[in-house]
Amino acid sequence: MSRTGWIHLLLATVTIAGCRGGSASTDGGTFQDVSPEARGDIGATSSFRHQIFEHVFQEPISPAATGDFFTPAYSYPPIPVDPKYTHVLSFQLYPWAFPLRAAEITNGPVVLFSDTFETLIFSPMDHFFVSLVDVRDGEIRFGIEGEVESIPAGFRHRFLLVEGQGINATVEEWGRLLREDRGIGVRDRYADEAMGTLGYWTDNPAAYFYDTLPGAGYEETLLAVKDDADARGIPYGYFQVDSWWYFRGPDTSGRKGGIHLWEPDPAVLPNGLAALHEKLGLPLVAHSKWFEPDNGYLDKYTFQSGEAWAVPVGKEIFDEMLSNAADWGIITYEPDWLLSHYLWEIPWLRQGVDRVETWMANQAAAD
Repeated sequence: MSRTGWIHLLLATVTIAGCRGGSASTDGGTFQDVSPEARGDIGATSSFRHQIFEHVFQEPISPAATGDFFTPAYSYPPIPVDPKYTHVLSFQLYPWAFPLRAAEITNGPVVLFSDTFETLIFSPMDHFFVSLVDVRDGEIRFGIEGEVESIPAGFRHRFLLVEGQGINATVEEWGRLLREDRGIGVRDRYADEAMGTLGYWTDNPAAYFYDTLPGAGYEETLLAVKDDADARGIPYGYFQVDSWWYFRGPDTSGRKGGIHLWEPDPAVLPNGLAALHEKLGLPLVAHSKWFEPDNGYLDKYTFQSGEAWAVPVGKEIFDEMLSNAADWGIITYEPDWLLSHYLWEIPWLRQGVDRVETWMANQAAAD
């Protein structure tokens, strides 16, 4: 059976109200479609019901890649959609994940709703970065993105379907189920200092994005901003320092170069970040972009490179960076260009089932 497109053969009997489990095989190997009935994963409350679709590969599949990210390396049995769901909201697989009132292949949630706002949400439940979801021809089609080179035996992949009345209410239930799956409670949106206070940003297109007051450096410029804010009664709780503060490679693409060293460039901040933090009397949020392939960390850490960007393989470099950040008065590490790393610039990230999430987890767990 070809894996060059979405598999149309229904390998397991799946309906919106229930799922039949079983096993199936293709030319590449077998997976186990674990029955939600058997696992107790068909849930219902007075207002909602949900299903978890779990697929476990019993044998490895290699090679798996189709050569095209949007042409799945592996497709699971499609799920028929009730015709009452005539409207769709999806999210583009693009920076900022712009919403669309149309179906588009995505790795985020797809929201289907009727004229009376009966709502169905379908999304990955794990391995989000290698997941694809597509709604068309009356079916939800889902699988693994097409640049994954191999799928290991034992790989478990889950998707979540939630139905309820009302778009907002069903989205809230979908989020609750995802948090419950990970043992995460509702977090105070203002608990983080950088989210709970007003900040001054130097990101693009702010007034001082790669620019300063005439005849002044960055330290003098930001201290002048702080003095002006104090005079006006503007209660800034932190300052954001964008990519202008660290050592970067050459600007060959109009993006002002990637990271050479994530350390203060004395040509820009002669007294360093810690001194700026102390003089402002406020904590900092610090930007971080991609690494240059010939960056200054190659003698200590392993990287995988694309044509012009590189990504560290391990967690240790982020431990070093976050340890330095704490010494410099930084309270938030702001990694930028994340989607661009894996979707366009570094093929290695797209070629394994867990590489992107490991890279992301390494940043999240750094200390």
